[in-house]
Amino acid sequence: MPSLLRKTQLKFSNVKWLWKNYNVSKDSLVYVDEISRGVNV
Repeated sequence: MPSLLRKTQLKFSNVKWLWKNYNVSKDSLVYVDEISRGVNV
């Protein structure tokens, strides 16, 4: 049970980190998407 709680806390902290870095990752994802699209086309 404690391990499950720890996993949940870990997931929650990951979600907070992702949310905090959402704008940065969004910009970089768009950047990567544009690059891959340029390579594919």
